[in-house]
Amino acid sequence: MGVFRKQSFRSKLKTAFLAVILLSVLMTGGLSYSISAAILEKNALMAGRLIASLPADLITLCVGVNVYGAATLSPRVFAPALIGMLLSIRERHPLTQLFVISPIYGSERETEPNKLGFTLLMMREEIARTVEVFRARGDSRMHYRDGLSWFGESDSVRLPDGLHPDAEGYELLGARFAERILR
Repeated sequence: MGVFRKQSFRSKLKTAFLAVILLSVLMTGGLSYSISAAILEKNALMAGRLIASLPADLITLCVGVNVYGAATLSPRVFAPALIGMLLSIRERHPLTQLFVISPIYGSERETEPNKLGFTLLMMREEIARTVEVFRARGDSRMHYRDGLSWFGESDSVRLPDGLHPDAEGYELLGARFAERILR
């Protein structure tokens, strides 16, 4: 544990990605990466470069909810940060299927603005619009997936704290991921 604390932020991210890779390989038999919005809130460009530096058959990015919760990016700068991260990834992975997934259902966060005036509804619109810009410019391998279609209000009984799914909720998300992305 002491060694992990002495690592740079980049080393910690790489270690976290390696854990995700191992889990992904064990669960799907293939290689894919996922990234939390917590990384986006710290440094979107650095996260994009880190993802770009690793080999990938598939890239999935779940962005938004941690940015909302920590109020780290305002509505004015969220899309540019996301664009920067996506451009960094596309520089090294121009042909890799890339799925950008917006937040799952977030109870009061859907319509209640955070400290910077962002709601999850607004965030989903920004994410969808950003992906559409890439697609309109010819990136047919970048896809938007609405988190509400994966885990919506009807699934909220699986959110004991109103934000994080319980064990059955994560199983449901995993099954929907396999059905909608890995098919």
